[in-house]
Amino acid sequence: MESKPEEKKLAPLDFSLDQKKSLNSSDQAMITRAFRNYDKDNNGVMDQKEFKNIMIDIGYRKITDEKCAEMLAAQDQDKDGVLSWKEFVDMMAGMRAVDDGKFGTIVEGKGGAVAQVVGKDGALSTYSLEERSTFGRVINDILKEDPDCADRLPMNIEDDTLFHVFDNGIIMCKLLLAVDPDCIDARALNKMQNMNVYQCKENL
Repeated sequence: MESKPEEKKLAPLDFSLDQKKSLNSSDQAMITRAFRNYDKDNNGVMDQKEFKNIMIDIGYRKITDEKCAEMLAAQDQDKDGVLSWKEFVDMMAGMRAVDDGKFGTIVEGKGGAVAQVVGKDGALSTYSLEERSTFGRVINDILKEDPDCADRLPMNIEDDTLFHVFDNGIIMCKLLLAVDPDCIDARALNKMQNMNVYQCKENL
């Protein structure tokens, strides 16, 4: 009887106590997904090219090669040219601490709290925090029984998780299918864990 090839086990990605203090559960899930998606050989390290792709995909679209190299050098404690899991998490925690306004600076508007976002062309856009929470709550309710969304839902409706859950295209496609079951061939969706950037973009 032919034996099945042994499946390669993923290296554990644990957060230290200090890291857990500075990162909420949504942050931890996002960072873990990002690292898994790009650590293709599961060797537990991240090179500069992989790191830049992660930063772009999770929203830091203006990051440059020079900034990536600078950040890597600053966090690469053993100077081996790559980031270990611990170094990567420490870096992300530091970025979250100094970049809270990535999706908008919170101000008080006429109808309540809003977030202001300045675009590349200087145009000012706003979104209501109440709307953000409402959209999150509705999505949680619509897709709460969908097993393909279980790793991302229910989302935290009190932070910016709403802006991250669509990154691999599954949530968006599932919402479209909830509106019109025939608008997409669900069989063509990439649903596997640890999708690469091309599989995510196919879904999107």
